[in-house]
Amino acid sequence: MVRAVSAGISLKHIEAFDAIAATGSTIAAALELGISQSNTSRLLQQLEDYLGFRLFEHDKNRLSPTREGRRLGPDIRAISDRLRELKTAAVKLESGHSREMLLRLAFPASLSSTVLPRMIKAFFGAHGSMRVELASGSDFAIERMVADGEADIGFARLPLATPGLRQEKQLFSPVTYCLVSGEKYPLAKSAGLFLGSIADWRWAAGAEDVSR
Repeated sequence: MVRAVSAGISLKHIEAFDAIAATGSTIAAALELGISQSNTSRLLQQLEDYLGFRLFEHDKNRLSPTREGRRLGPDIRAISDRLRELKTAAVKLESGHSREMLLRLAFPASLSSTVLPRMIKAFFGAHGSMRVELASGSDFAIERMVADGEADIGFARLPLATPGLRQEKQLFSPVTYCLVSGEKYPLAKSAGLFLGSIADWRWAAGAEDVSR
């Protein structure tokens, strides 16, 4: 069980776990990290307090991962890799190497040929060009792409169904509906209709184009 602790978990805690797992010692890990042995032990203790259980145990003259440490090891290392990628991307962006960065976007197919090109053009104009990788799918599929780390930014209909995702309203496009019926259908010659007046009708919906 995750416990509430006053100190936040940062990249330093993840790096300490990686170093201890690789070297089997807080002393060797401290040398690798360039910090003191006491700081390394403190970072490990804070991470264990945050998670709620021990990650290492003494095995003769070596620190070996506990059962929980072995199970969480791949997840912790994956977080470490993502944080390092983020740090590298930030350095490249700051140094003007944005073209080397890859931005992964997930869009509904209905926006791919309408809103998307204009949005990317405006983004390049404001932040400089970079490599862009596009994916499309349903709203829920887009949410899962972002949640699973397969996309950096996704555009989906609000409210979101997947918890834990940060959401911002960005697109506000009016939608025009066209109702087509036969001449003998009720209200066929009406200049305008309220949705309530056709609530009980049987009708077929066509494809939606949010750009119009």
